[in-house]
Amino acid sequence: MISKEQYISSISKELDIISHLVEKLTEKDLSYKPTEGQRTVQELLEYMAYVFGATVEIIKTEDKTVYGPAHEKIKGITLSEYSLQLQKEAEKIKDIVMGMTEEDFTEEFDYYGSQPKAVHLLSVLKWATSYKMQLFLYMKNLGYSRLGTMNVWVGMDPQ
Repeated sequence: MISKEQYISSISKELDIISHLVEKLTEKDLSYKPTEGQRTVQELLEYMAYVFGATVEIIKTEDKTVYGPAHEKIKGITLSEYSLQLQKEAEKIKDIVMGMTEEDFTEEFDYYGSQPKAVHLLSVLKWATSYKMQLFLYMKNLGYSRLGTMNVWVGMDPQ
């Protein structure tokens, strides 16, 4: 079992790495999508700008209506606003998780299957890692050939 602080540190690190990657993008990159039926870079960024914090809120409150209003708040987010939005998401997650009790973590919640809320929280961390990798691969397809392991796992340019 990981502590609240370790969870917050881990998910905050993932959001920081996403910000690191986003800071390399240009406006012309936003319309890219690998194939029909996949998100554009803009759509992926918009999704990541609210889904992590909103899902943690749903896990805490069991209010599954959170996504709609959360998405509305960030619609049309610009590239220059994105890193700040991810910082807000990290703070939101921190506030929610720090406000949860040990009982909250063990309470069963039926969201993509009935599991303890702690397991659902780990899913959000896995999503952040997965969507980070999706963004990284989009960027590689866009020609960002200098991106490498340090960028996607540490959040810094290689030395």
